[in-house]
Amino acid sequence: MISPSRRPLTFLLFVSGDSYTQTGFDPLSTLPNSANPFGNPPYPGWTSASGANWVGYVTTAYNRSLLYTYNYAYGGATINATLVAPYQSTVLSLGDQVNQFLTGAGKKPPATPWTSQNSLFSVWIGINDIGNSWWKEGDRAAQVPFTMEASMTHRLSQVFRCSPRQLFRFDREDLRCWRTQLPFRQRTPYPEVSRGSSL
Repeated sequence: MISPSRRPLTFLLFVSGDSYTQTGFDPLSTLPNSANPFGNPPYPGWTSASGANWVGYVTTAYNRSLLYTYNYAYGGATINATLVAPYQSTVLSLGDQVNQFLTGAGKKPPATPWTSQNSLFSVWIGINDIGNSWWKEGDRAAQVPFTMEASMTHRLSQVFRCSPRQLFRFDREDLRCWRTQLPFRQRTPYPEVSRGSSL
């Protein structure tokens, strides 16, 4: 038996995002536990990496604690489906993912005993907002990055009302880089965005 002083600390990771992050977690099914720190589905889950993705490695290998991961990420997600529609209407946007958290783990039920000291929140999203905005017909000024940034800020503020204190946020690729890689189309270009700004 492991003495209490040698037991690994238990932390909880709450993740949102798109296909870069998804593992196929269903918050209404089996929750993370010591047998499967993802809860569901079986490791490594359904990923776009054809195996473990960064969430899988962080959860199972690159930490010194027991890490329970609640992964709300959904492939194809955009920040706000009203501003930038995903490729299918059934895709859960960042807003949908936040709502899943708020109506479940965000209430701090006994089955998910997280605190501001033992939890980390992570968001990595934006690539689908760039891609889907590019192909969408019409005036793209309505989907300027600053509008999406406001939507992101609103959603994160909802999460922070539940008292988390640690947030790790990935930024998306620079818009100018993406414009050089996508096929040329006769559209109004994106407004210039300074390096370091984010969706």
